[in-house]
Amino acid sequence: MQRDDRDGRRTQGSMLSDPPLIDRLLWREGIQPDTLISNDPGLIARTFGTLYLIGGGLGFVLLLIGERTENPGIGAALSGSALMLGIVCFVVYRRLPIAFFASMVTLGSVMIAAAAAAAPEGAEGVYGFFYVWIVFMSFLFFRPAVATAQTAFAAVAYGAMLIATDAPFTGDLLITAAATLVATGAIMGLLVSRMEHLAAGVVTEAHTDPVTAIANRRDFDERFELEVGRARLSRNPISLLICDLDRFKAVNDAMGHEEGDMALRRAASAVAAAVRSMDAVARLGGEEFGVIIPDAGRDEAVRIADRVRSAVAAEFEAYPVQLTASCGLACTSEMRAGKEALFRAADAALYAAKRAGRDCTVAFDGRVEAAAPR
Repeated sequence: MQRDDRDGRRTQGSMLSDPPLIDRLLWREGIQPDTLISNDPGLIARTFGTLYLIGGGLGFVLLLIGERTENPGIGAALSGSALMLGIVCFVVYRRLPIAFFASMVTLGSVMIAAAAAAAPEGAEGVYGFFYVWIVFMSFLFFRPAVATAQTAFAAVAYGAMLIATDAPFTGDLLITAAATLVATGAIMGLLVSRMEHLAAGVVTEAHTDPVTAIANRRDFDERFELEVGRARLSRNPISLLICDLDRFKAVNDAMGHEEGDMALRRAASAVAAAVRSMDAVARLGGEEFGVIIPDAGRDEAVRIADRVRSAVAAEFEAYPVQLTASCGLACTSEMRAGKEALFRAADAALYAAKRAGRDCTVAFDGRVEAAAPR
């Protein structure tokens, strides 16, 4: 699956349909599968939207029941702007670019400073705590360099406000705020780095076959669906190759299952080395491998299948059990089919290859008999 990094490139998650507005507001949509926290556009939009709505609402509450200020109009304008930005986050949602959220952090630092300047005398220290949220969002969703720059800007904005308003204890407040922001940033940075490292490991394990270390059936299905959709839009052909090791049971019977696993790893390496760099290889289960071959018609796919068979045979030429592979393939240039029909056609061709004597390639042409248990 396509993933974004913190530089702002679009993720596959941004192509997902947005949930109903009420679900966004109530946080009924969880983190999208197979994405890191910093890569989920919906989560970013919900977080920023919620914090801005809370900030705007709190501003109006302070205007109504808090101590009176000399410039209530400034507080009202800031609170109204925060509410509007929060609404934009929930309404536009995943369509907002990452640069928009970065600008919201910068704007948030300015708005907090402006609100503190317009607040009653002595409230400057209270508003300084709002900058903790600036640091929190920065290190949670942006690259460390960007988050560090946002933290520095927040400290400068707060210091400028203290100096401009000639606030009491300016030096003490600034030192305390700077220390708090730096500590918060360091802790958040370490936690997010560790958390996303663990998450990336979980995602990798979920898409990797533990025996052969190539893609597993889950990853294959996701990639297959993506490539079939892309082929349908581009009108380019896509081929599916299914390979099964012939008489693999003899390896387990003669040499044990541990050696059988080693043979599977060798076969997987041979298959992966024989295909193109753009093709996707996965273990489908047992001794069966699948290869997604984008932008390839029947003839090109047959050549790739024959290379795969030759590579497997060469790999086990000096092996105690001389393994070979039978290959069945199907191509959209020969049939108008979706993912399921293409898979059934390739499986039927594979069964035909087994019936034909094994160690051969059969391409589905509409006349191959339906697949039967092997």
